[in-house]
Amino acid sequence: MLVTNALQLVELLLLKCPSIFRTSLRKEGVLHEVSTISKIELKVKAKPVPPPTETPAEGTEANPSEEGSVPPPVIPVLPRKTSSVPSDPQDAFILRARFIKVKYLGGGADVGGDAVFESLKTMIKALGDADATSEQLSGTLKEIAKLFGNSGSGVAISSFELLKSGLVDGLLTFATDSGRKGMCIVGPTRAEF
Repeated sequence: MLVTNALQLVELLLLKCPSIFRTSLRKEGVLHEVSTISKIELKVKAKPVPPPTETPAEGTEANPSEEGSVPPPVIPVLPRKTSSVPSDPQDAFILRARFIKVKYLGGGADVGGDAVFESLKTMIKALGDADATSEQLSGTLKEIAKLFGNSGSGVAISSFELLKSGLVDGLLTFATDSGRKGMCIVGPTRAEF
């Protein structure tokens, strides 16, 4: 029930002001979770409609080769749908997540979010480059430091972005790599960053 209510709120926010809330919801990982939920298999599968079986009445056999003999028309009887609400609560929120994904996340309108992740991945690659100079490494570390502080740019990294980008692992690898050709710069103070 809680997940269903949360998905309703996400949908309302995206309906009212998608340009503002899509960015915020993406940055905090909400849209990632909506996408994850939408990939879950439904518990209740739709039952296939059995094909109508028609047997001719006893004593009268329909023979289409006889002239003037036309078989009676077959009228399919569709099963009656009693409710549009799935019987399983989990299926309800899976269907809602799929609806949100198709309606609000399908157009690729949130390109800015992908740019942040690409920027972080580029920084991680630069840290992992064994041939990078001290100046290049220093510049990359300064760029990373700007994401954590109040640099006035308004761009800060969220905990979700920090977790999903692999930045922590990249920094750990950089700091503990004993095979690096250059030396890690330890001298600059916080004020210099």
